[in-house]
Amino acid sequence: MSRLLESHQDVERQGASNIDAVFFQRHELKPDAWYWSSGLRTGQYWFDNRGNFPLQHLQDYAAQFGLEYFVDGKPAASLTIRPGFYFQTQARLASWDIPMNFVTGIPIVHNLNGVIGVSEARFYPRPVPIAGLSWTINDWTHLDAVYPEPAITMDFNPALQLRVGGRLIGDGFLADSQTGLSKIEYYEYRTGATVSYKLHSGVKLVGETGYTVERVFDFFDASRKLQANGTPYIHLGIELSR
Repeated sequence: MSRLLESHQDVERQGASNIDAVFFQRHELKPDAWYWSSGLRTGQYWFDNRGNFPLQHLQDYAAQFGLEYFVDGKPAASLTIRPGFYFQTQARLASWDIPMNFVTGIPIVHNLNGVIGVSEARFYPRPVPIAGLSWTINDWTHLDAVYPEPAITMDFNPALQLRVGGRLIGDGFLADSQTGLSKIEYYEYRTGATVSYKLHSGVKLVGETGYTVERVFDFFDASRKLQANGTPYIHLGIELSR
């Protein structure tokens, strides 16, 4: 459990949990360096409130489409859109959104690239910039000094990968309130280690543990922002792809 604060004042004791499920297919385009992908995804967030905070659940159900460009087998640029419904209790036309994420590399010198991009959606109070440097240290170690998710990644073999760094999860939603519908951006910033293992059947097993630095509920229409203090976390996941 963590403390939920508003204007530095305690308003709640809260726990949080989430489940993400993603299935996508990647298709090769001509020339061979280009790929497009399509799939489905859902994000489910639950909040165990010990007081009167009215938000217990946020959820999304969306399609996912992407266009990717690879150089030497590694992603160099991508555009992803996720059209779907992002809501608290009831999917309705007003909760329709199309979050977009665009990122591209800019060659600087051998094995060192700049990175720029942006993440934007209707239920975000402002676009999220993506910027930094990406360094391929050797054949199996990669350093991304990139905001907002810096990390060092080590590929021990084609199936086993270790990632250590920061991760931003969450989304924008249309939430219910006493005065009607309200836009809310919910996100968590985590630091920790992730181990992933690819099975031959197109299944990836993911295990992650670390520390949630902050959990934020930004009701930006109402100029209200609540933040939870840090807490440890454990995450287990399965990714399916073809």
